[in-house]
Amino acid sequence: MYILVDLNLRDIEFEEADDTKRFHVSVAHGDDVRAVGEILSAKEVGYVEVAGDEENAWISIDAVTEMARGRTKPGWENHFEKMIEGARKHGWVSHDGTHLKAHLDWIDVDGV
Repeated sequence: MYILVDLNLRDIEFEEADDTKRFHVSVAHGDDVRAVGEILSAKEVGYVEVAGDEENAWISIDAVTEMARGRTKPGWENHFEKMIEGARKHGWVSHDGTHLKAHLDWIDVDGV
């Protein structure tokens, strides 16, 4: 599953909800990391953290659960919980257990 951030529309879409084997944030129409953070925050989905050369999003687990509601197959909650536990082992869950770390995937759309 992934979250698509469209910098032109300043909006997000939740994609491939049933795929709990991978998780990232794709960004279309630009490379402004600050704008990505603003959009995620405005949508109450998460925030961006920049440390040196690393740019990552931290996405609210509650927001993912809410976006998936009504869009997933039976048993999704169990698969998502397993994904969270796997992420926790790698340090990809926030210290307070509320957010998942996701890398930013800058996609080229229309030559941008």
